[in-house]
Amino acid sequence: MKRKTFIWTEDENGCFNCTSHTIANKSYPFTSIGGKYETIARYIYHQCFGEIPEKYVVRHKCDNRSCINPEHLEIGTVQDNQNDMVKRNRQFCPKGELHGNSKVTRNEVIELRKLKGQMSSDKAGKIFGIAGRTVRDIWNRKCWQEV
Repeated sequence: MKRKTFIWTEDENGCFNCTSHTIANKSYPFTSIGGKYETIARYIYHQCFGEIPEKYVVRHKCDNRSCINPEHLEIGTVQDNQNDMVKRNRQFCPKGELHGNSKVTRNEVIELRKLKGQMSSDKAGKIFGIAGRTVRDIWNRKCWQEV
């Protein structure tokens, strides 16, 4: 079976940014090998440097997920990859409305804070469709500190 050709453009950092394969959900470019999907970076690393030990991942020295330059790839454990993320300040900690569990908006938090001392947290919670405990956490700045 013929594999789709890998096409890339080189940027000023020497990254080979894959342009031939779709990158879904801010992920990595993937290819299908024998009916199994794997990242193109993993495939290229294997082709250039040999077997990848079990439970090892291919890491990007350049922090560029679309890069398939073999010189920018190295193997390591998942923990190594997580350590890189922290060291390079790449972790994403969504706050406020960007947090997946957020039940209120920034503007609602501002309005909720105006109600402190005027009614119970349980009553305010019913108005905004959240638990009284959550209202107390907002009032006491245990959550939504950025507002």
